[in-house]
Amino acid sequence: MIFHKIFSHPKNIAILIDPDKISDSTFTLLSECQDNLPVSSVFVGGSLVFSEIEKVTEKIKQKTDLPVILFPGNLSQ
Repeated sequence: MIFHKIFSHPKNIAILIDPDKISDSTFTLLSECQDNLPVSSVFVGGSLVFSEIEKVTEKIKQKTDLPVILFPGNLSQ
């Protein structure tokens, strides 16, 4: 699915969501981006990640059918 989107559009966008900085408005923005831009995936990660990344990832998956990819910010993640 990701490869189809990558090769079928000359430009794609991956959205990076930091679980430590997420709010309800993030999901509204995610929906608007998905509807209006060639978004191919959602990356979840950040520099430190103190939040429960599993819960954030599940909530993102409930809001979008885009692939969600963990994006570690350092070796400890």
